[in-house]
Parts: sequence; structure tokens; C-alpha cells
Amino acid sequence: MSVPKQNGSERAALRRTNEGKVCDAVIRLLEDRTQLKRRDLRAHADAGNGKNVEARFRLGSQEYAIEHTRINSFDNQVRVELLFEEFRRPIITKLAGALPGRGYWKLCLPSNIGRRIKRRGFAAAQRALIDWLPIAAARLLSERASGKRPAWSGNPPGLDFKVTLLHETNATGIDEHDGLLLIMSEGPIMIDERRRKELADALGCKCPKLQSCKDAGAISVLALETDDWTTCHLFLAPELWNAFATRQDMPDEVYLVDTTAGEFWPVVPLTRGDRVLSGHVPVEVLPDQLVDITATLSG
Repeated sequence: MSVPKQNGSERAALRRTNEGKVCDAVIRLLEDRTQLKRRDLRAHADAGNGKNVEARFRLGSQEYAIEHTRINSFDNQVRVELLFEEFRRPIITKLAGALPGRGYWKLCLPSNIGRRIKRRGFAAAQRALIDWLPIAAARLLSERASGKRPAWSGNPPGLDFKVTLLHETNATGIDEHDGLLLIMSEGPIMIDERRRKELADALGCKCPKLQSCKDAGAISVLALETDDWTTCHLFLAPELWNAFATRQDMPDEVYLVDTTAGEFWPVVPLTRGDRVLSGHVPVEVLPDQLVDITATLSG
């Protein structure tokens, strides 16, 4: 059975923007860093150049302006995501609350799993992972006592593809979870020329508005949203830096918000001033606790 084709409205639903919530997530990080609460929040605010930014607000006496843009999809992304979701969902459902330990588990699979395994082979591969995961998780927790990091990478029994299993605790911004399993993609697919051009086009639209706010004394913030399985911050940061190298209107701060995880969204600072912020641990926020600021304040 083939993956059904989607019409325009179905595709739009899958790609729906999280603009207001993504901005709220980034503003919360700014509040935490400055130890100041937002005030004078204005959605769809005049940027000063005849266009609007997503929001302008103040932290203390300092004004900020924030813009959101989404990293566009690569060719055939919808099919890749549908197959990935079809493969991972039964595993998450079967093992809900069944893995040991406080905190949560991350299982990283190849992003193109639907091409690595024929769909008629999904059930057998899913069963192999369901059988293996509780055993592997218990072994990793036992090794923690000896000082080893609870992580494993390799081919599980009966499978011809590599996976990575990690155990995380005390994640910033969320409560502890008992045995929560997250399944996400392992590593990025190389960004293609079309998406690289779209990133440049997006910056060409967003950066002048932010620069106009910056010229008026605001700190300019760009919030990038990735809602595909293949864009990770370690790969996006150098691409973004290359794109900014040809511009004179780089925002003061750039963040990446990954809205694919579902249970929580990792928020990663990418740049601040003229520095690339590499190696930063993502701050994990619960999307259900975020406010769609561009909807609630737009009237």
C-alpha cells in the first residue's frame, strides 16, 4: 500500500505554523536569562519600515522585536515524515510507561526509515525494537552506577540499521518523566540547494524588518521553527552563518525551535551578536503551556 497523496489543505494542516507559540517560547528564554518579565507586548507591531514584525515588547527598559520564520521542507518531505511517523507511533504506544528509570529515553532512528525498510517489513522491525528497548534501557541504567553515560549506539539484534538510545534526566523547563520514550531522527539530511535558497529568501524578508526595529533601539530576535525530522541545530548553525555572511542586517539573537517532538519543544540559541553559540544544551519547553501570542493579541 502506498502513502496517500495529500491535497493542498491536508498539506497545509501538516505544515501548520506555530508562529505565536514559537515566539512565546523564545521570549520565555529571554525572560529567564534577564530575570525580567515581559511587558508592553504588542503583536503584529509596526517595524518602522511600513511592515510589521510578529511582536514588540520590553524587558525592563529594553525594547525587543521578534520575528518568526519556518525552515522550509526538502523535496519529498511529506512522504518521508509520514513513513517515519507510521513506523515510530506503534513503538511509542506499546512502550508507553514501560521503560525503566526517572527522566525520559530518546531513540534516534534513520530519518529515511521508510526507505531503509519496505513497509511490509515495518511490523517485524517494530517488534524487534519493542522487545529490545526495555532490555537495553535496563542495562544502560545499571551501567550508570559505574559512572558510564547512559547511551548506546549500534545495530539492535535482528536489525540492519543503526540506532542511538540515550537516557536524559533533569531537563531544563520540564518536569521529570517516568520512562517517557521519544523517537526522533538520527542526523540531518544534507540541505539541498532549493532549501538553501529559501533560507536566504526568508532572511531577505525578515532581516530588514528586524533591522528597522534595531535602528530604533530594539534588540532584534529571529525565531526559526523547524518542523521536519531532518533539520538539527548542529547542522543549521553553519548554514545560517553562511547566509548571514552576505548580509549587513543580522539580528542580534537567533533561536531554533524544534516543533517535531510533540511532547516538548527543544529551543536552541544559535547566535548572539557576532558569536555562533555552539554546544548549547536545548531548553525543553512544553508546548501546551505556551501562549499563541500572535493570535491572542491580534484581535
